[in-house]
Amino acid sequence: MKKQSIYVLVAAVIIMLTSACEQAESSVSSREAPAQTPVEKKHDDKQGKKQSLIKQAPILIIIDQTPLEESLGNGFNFTVEQIPDGYALDEMRWESEQTRVVNTFIEASEHGASGEKGFYISGDGQFSGFMYDDKMKGEHGQVTFVFRNDDMEALIWKQSITLK
Repeated sequence: MKKQSIYVLVAAVIIMLTSACEQAESSVSSREAPAQTPVEKKHDDKQGKKQSLIKQAPILIIIDQTPLEESLGNGFNFTVEQIPDGYALDEMRWESEQTRVVNTFIEASEHGASGEKGFYISGDGQFSGFMYDDKMKGEHGQVTFVFRNDDMEALIWKQSITLK
């Protein structure tokens, strides 16, 4: 008798999990597209359904150009608030007519420890930003964040700003 109860319980759990997964998929596909959708690089078209779900999950990054303490120099802070599941920050870029800076996540982590100019991420990931020289003040350009999944597919977020 106990075996039957266990089988019924296991079957009920499986049904509930399957139902929850179906509801999660339908809620993801029913979300509205974000105002600023990420640029995607596709490897092939056989992942159409997967790509359409990714488009529904926006990337949200906050750039804060509040002036830093004078001792810290010039820079801005950024916070990655939201990215699609399965993606992680891989590369950060600053590009203007005068300057091009590209740092990987690993380089940014090293800069967080050393204080070197460029993109930085603190050891615990709590602080992140971009430090630059005085000569770059006033440059207008584009900050780009590249996110990749395990299959090396990329989602790219860009914003034009003027360095203060």
